[in-house]
Amino acid sequence: FMRKNTHAWAKDPVWPYVIGALSVIWLGSAWEGWISVFPVSGMLIATYAMWLDDANRLRKFIMISSLLWVPYSIYHQAIPSLINQILVCVSAFIATRKQQRSLLQVE
Repeated sequence: FMRKNTHAWAKDPVWPYVIGALSVIWLGSAWEGWISVFPVSGMLIATYAMWLDDANRLRKFIMISSLLWVPYSIYHQAIPSLINQILVCVSAFIATRKQQRSLLQVE
């Protein structure tokens, strides 16, 4: 998705659907119960977010995506993953707030 503005093949709107389908296939093949729905939902939301051209909306969707990974990380006692998700949420939140403040100062 990062290359969609520089490579013709990456502009094709089919890519989010392909990645989404692969995520759902992964869900079916790695089913551990309902806890498996959280990371796949997070991946689907992150896939959508990466396709956006609006940085502020991207950050908000990434925060939601990261929060969906938290229960899975806790369930598997994956402390590094949990720390990563917290850092992603905090950094996206700070960046969103900074952008909102700068927009208010311009007005």
